[in-house]
Amino acid sequence: MKGKILIALFIITLIPAMSFAGTKEELPTPTAEKEFQWWPFKVYAHTEEGTKLVDYVPLEKVSKKWKIAGLFPHMKDKTWIAANWALVQEAKRHGIEFVQYEAGGYENLSTQISQYDDLMAMGIDAVVWGPISPDGVAGKVKEGHSKGIVNTASLNEVQEKHGFDGKCVANYTDMAAAGVEAALDYYKDRDKVRVIILPGPAGSGWAEWMASEFRNGLEKKAPGKFIFLDEKYGDTGKSVQLRLTEDAFQTYSDIDLIYGCAPAAEVAVQYIREIGRQGKTQVIMEYENPDLLKFVRSGDIICMPNTVTPVQAAIAFDLAIRVLENKVPSFGTMLNNVPLSFTPANIDEQVRALSLSFAPEDYRPIFKVE
Repeated sequence: MKGKILIALFIITLIPAMSFAGTKEELPTPTAEKEFQWWPFKVYAHTEEGTKLVDYVPLEKVSKKWKIAGLFPHMKDKTWIAANWALVQEAKRHGIEFVQYEAGGYENLSTQISQYDDLMAMGIDAVVWGPISPDGVAGKVKEGHSKGIVNTASLNEVQEKHGFDGKCVANYTDMAAAGVEAALDYYKDRDKVRVIILPGPAGSGWAEWMASEFRNGLEKKAPGKFIFLDEKYGDTGKSVQLRLTEDAFQTYSDIDLIYGCAPAAEVAVQYIREIGRQGKTQVIMEYENPDLLKFVRSGDIICMPNTVTPVQAAIAFDLAIRVLENKVPSFGTMLNNVPLSFTPANIDEQVRALSLSFAPEDYRPIFKVE
């Protein structure tokens, strides 16, 4: 990725593009059959001339019935379930064969690599990855290329060195910056703030990146104000994150702020209530989860950056088709989506964003489309 997108651009450009006035009662209540009309959608395209904000529109039709797979770290939470929903909708829209694999967790890199071997043996045309470790799968991506397989990435960041044909992923710098701004605003009248970071799985790339951006952003804007007590890594399963949360509170009694992945935020809110620290310990999330919107509304979570997961996945799917059909966009294939930020003050105004950000409540993962 060439350069970092300024948070000022994040604030000025995003909200007019994606925010529509509305009330809580007007929020959509989608079902699994709802139409996924997500385009045009603004993304950052990274080109030789620099980073550009462009409108992405998918192909209207395809030339043949391609075979495309989704290869995700897991389906334990609604982030990856939303990505699966988007891929299924796009496969159905184009009449494309689709198969979904998931590795069972971020600790299962060898499983994801083995699953890719299976896909190569099946004669798959393209794979939309959620790579467990970009460095860890780069060799397989290269091997797939030698067999004519197109590889794109969604949700989890990859770099040019990893060899992917395209990507549509979150801009971790912008997402962390949203958390930084929320922390600075909430604690503007405090001299010291004690912080625990629970970023997610070590080795994933995104967890380390977001933890670093959040920590460095606060240290730069408020030197010495935020005291970082600990940074605990672990799989995104709730049981793992609960153990890390419990360990943190047993080690440090006066925690003011927890910054972490969605499962960490979910268990932290519940644990904070159980130990009577509601209103004393606040939570800022790294990324979104629909189950936690109620805690944003209640003020237990003061910031939920939103990466609009289904659209990321849909664009990565479309990029794979475009590469297969030699119809690559003029602005290239290395894209970052434009994130949003849900707060207690603005969440019920984000009507269109909410309608695009999550799978329908009644959706269950689908693993094959013929």
